[in-house]
Amino acid sequence: MAKYALVDGRAGGRGVVALIAAILLLTAAAPPATAGEATYRGSLATTPPTEPIVGMATTPSGAGYWLAARDGGVFSFGDARFYGSMGDRHLNRPIVAIAATPNGQGYWLVASDGGVFSFGDARFLGSTGNIRLNQPIVGMAATPSGDGYWMVAADGGMFSFGDAAFHGSTGGRRLPHPIVSMARTPAGRGYWLVGRGGEVYPFGSARHHGSPTGYAMAALVPSVSGDGYLLVTTGGGVLGFGDARYYGSIGVAPLRAPVVAASGVGDSGYRMTTADGTVLVFGPYPRAIPTGMATTPGKPTSRETAVAREVFDRVNAERRARGITPLLWDPELAATAAGWSREMAGHGFRHSDLRTAMEEHENRYNRLGENIFAGSGSYADAGSAHTAWMVSSSHRLNVVQPGFTSVGIGVYCDGAGRAWVTQRFGTHRDHGLPSQSESAPAAPLASPQDAGASC
Repeated sequence: MAKYALVDGRAGGRGVVALIAAILLLTAAAPPATAGEATYRGSLATTPPTEPIVGMATTPSGAGYWLAARDGGVFSFGDARFYGSMGDRHLNRPIVAIAATPNGQGYWLVASDGGVFSFGDARFLGSTGNIRLNQPIVGMAATPSGDGYWMVAADGGMFSFGDAAFHGSTGGRRLPHPIVSMARTPAGRGYWLVGRGGEVYPFGSARHHGSPTGYAMAALVPSVSGDGYLLVTTGGGVLGFGDARYYGSIGVAPLRAPVVAASGVGDSGYRMTTADGTVLVFGPYPRAIPTGMATTPGKPTSRETAVAREVFDRVNAERRARGITPLLWDPELAATAAGWSREMAGHGFRHSDLRTAMEEHENRYNRLGENIFAGSGSYADAGSAHTAWMVSSSHRLNVVQPGFTSVGIGVYCDGAGRAWVTQRFGTHRDHGLPSQSESAPAAPLASPQDAGASC
């Protein structure tokens, strides 16, 4: 926890302001998932794998997923069962992708030379392990029956096995960028190939719905109907085409490692994973506004609530400016934040115990964060509090943290006209536990104005 004190030392100056930021992350078990919902079930973010993650596959229920590492290690989360791996065996070439069987009771791993390794009820149907390839294999997809699979090479060459039909390739074409992944249509009568620069090449029943330029692509996620798709960039950006539903992206928040794979969960959301095993989840936001919550705090009824309302509006202005989902207003967090502001006014400027706060909230949150501020004179206003937080990297990170879903802001105006302000951020358990960003860009500052509502 970092502590900051900013004092205007001029004689007759505007006043005094102090601020601190804190965050508590509770890594408890994720909440039960409803079938078909994109939820967070765990990741390797705190214990990165020995070798980078290269692939991801989702279970039929959507309540689990597998991550595959370059050395053939397989990591299971949620209702995804572990059926084996190549992590302790010698590989001629590194693993590049994983594909699950339709019933979720097995999976295949494919190496860059086209070697295929089957686990669970996944059947070995052939490989290119003994064939000299012009370019390495980069992706794999299973047929809807599970009795076949396709593999694609970096030059767009396609290799079909079992009941996987060949619908065409870019193997004989000069491509502006190498192919990085593939995805099949829902019925399996076609597929898309994705170029590193955002190029989309459809074959069979797959249709071209659009493609961007100037992005480094990691994956394509088809819509349920197959009449659209999402393109996921290595930076965590998501671009929607056709009838694909967009539920959010990383925006401008930096990642510790690039996104390497993504997987859809019906039309209810999608997940992506980075090379270090961080899993990011996006779904309908909010699925439903939790009881007692609102999109805004309501009409101010006092100086304190006027300051709180303005600070809330400024917070969401910053998030929207960065492409980050706005926060919901949480009256429960607001009530405890207001209580803490009053506590500071009587007993000194300091943080609350967020672990105790987590218990007070009956562990309804799996992450809490807190910013506190005290200002006197002409610093006792919403603008001064917000600006002070935004020019401090640790406070700004709480304000624009993509993983937070709600906020409560409590203000206490003491008899001397000083403003004591507490922001308490939360991530509700039913929203899962997206990866926490570790830095936040200073620009743009969407609400730079001082003053505003004051004590």
